[in-house]
Formats: sequence, C-alpha cells, structure tokens
Amino acid sequence: KKQSFGALDGIPIVVKDNIDIAGLPTTNGLGQSMVAERDAHVVTQLKAHGVIILGKANMDEGALSALSDNPHHGRVQNPLADGFTPGGSSGGSAAAVASGFCAAALGTDTLGSVRLPAAYCGLVGLKPSLSTISNLGIRVLGQSLDCTGPITRTVAD
Repeated sequence: KKQSFGALDGIPIVVKDNIDIAGLPTTNGLGQSMVAERDAHVVTQLKAHGVIILGKANMDEGALSALSDNPHHGRVQNPLADGFTPGGSSGGSAAAVASGFCAAALGTDTLGSVRLPAAYCGLVGLKPSLSTISNLGIRVLGQSLDCTGPITRTVAD
C-alpha cells in the first residue's frame, strides 16, 4: 500500500522546557515542576503533522538570562565551542540542534531568546510576528512580547 507523507512527517525536534508536553514535567527552568495535562497548542499542531517530539531542552531559570546556566538542571554547553555558552534563554534548544541530536527545536523569544542562541550556535532562529504561533500551554514572560519560534540548521529547514 502506497502512503504519502507530509513535509514534517518524521522530523525529530525538542522543545524548550517552558512548553507543555502532555505527561511530561514542565519546569520553566525552575527547581519545581508540574506534569502537563495536555500538549501546548503548538505541540498539538506539530504532532498532527507528523513531527516526533524527542523531549524537553534545558533553559535559563525562568527564561531570565542569556547564558543557559541553570542552577537546578545544569549549565548548557555550546557544542561548537567547549566552555562557551550557547546563549539563552533557549540555549538547550539551540545546543540540541547544533550537536545533531535533532533536526529542529522550539524556543520562546521575548528579547532574543531564540535568535541569540541560534546565532551563538551557527544556526537560524526565527521570532515570528506576535500571535502567529499560539502561546497556549506555554509559560511566557510577557504575553505582549513572547513568541514561540523555531531553531534550525538552515533557512530551508
């Protein structure tokens, strides 16, 4: 039987740990966690298109720094430069893509938290226009500023 696949079928990604995945804890980079009862809207949409969610990526505590040095879950290392930061606060997402662990990742961006880690790791990060991607099921810093955005190796990805 012939089966057709969509453009996203089978693509492995990770998501920043402030984005809900049903059944997994969402820590927001803090010491405490809450197990998500349902997927964030963006996760639901990606799964519906065949994306494979590998898990959660480490992040700055509360998404409040650009270093990805988390006292609860450890410091994220830049896979391209030993001893250097991958940037933040979506540093774990960028490091996962740059290391080859996954093809893409989701981060959240208030003031550069997708774009800076992507740049530090030689990747592409996009902060889309506000409300292009729903923030439902995501712990945001500021509803009027936060966007969920992808981190990939290239623009074509």
